[in-house]
Amino acid sequence: MTIKLVLFDNDGVLINSEILWHQIFSDEISKLGHHLTAEQTLELFSCINHNQTITDILKVEFKIPDIDIDLKKISQKTEESYPSLLKSVDNIEVVLKFLNSMKIQKCIASNGDLNYIKRTLQITGLQTYFNDDYIFGAQDNIRRKPAPDIFVKAAHSHNVPHEQCLVIEDHFLGIKAAKEAKMKVIGFLGATHAKNHAHISLMKQAQPDHIVNDAFELIEVLKKYI
Repeated sequence: MTIKLVLFDNDGVLINSEILWHQIFSDEISKLGHHLTAEQTLELFSCINHNQTITDILKVEFKIPDIDIDLKKISQKTEESYPSLLKSVDNIEVVLKFLNSMKIQKCIASNGDLNYIKRTLQITGLQTYFNDDYIFGAQDNIRRKPAPDIFVKAAHSHNVPHEQCLVIEDHFLGIKAAKEAKMKVIGFLGATHAKNHAHISLMKQAQPDHIVNDAFELIEVLKKYI
């Protein structure tokens, strides 16, 4: 069936933001006297489950005792770095232009709040592809992924049946949400953080309809649905 709406996650699909958080987390750990690379945090935190905390991971995997990790501060420092460091995912604009040329509707469906999403789009120059009516973020009355609520709201807002929606996700929880919403879903590995083999393994376990490594592979898969 022809796809009428493509739903993009934001962090890790449109913007290359995830790696910045890991780099800053690594720096903060180093300031506390413990060497931990961004690659190591990607490896471990991609596998974190709902019963674990970051403190648990550090203690078990790295034998790092209880330390005062201010995650709110790390998130704040990450966002403060955005004006100078945040970029769009490589060649994702080519995908957006392709969908425009094919007159296929597109939107953003993300766990981030609306102001955050709009700010990241402005910084990366992607705001020209999405007006406010095409951005769906976390709100008080919407459960976050892996619940399907954000995808459902986006589909209903565009008056598109779920079976004619296609989700682009970089995270296994987003894939789970898309499948629960009865939508087609592509696992996207185009962002820097997604090259980690633990992340790729979790992506495969989530069993999306397709897995693509970059924007150009994504276009080739999209052509099959148009």
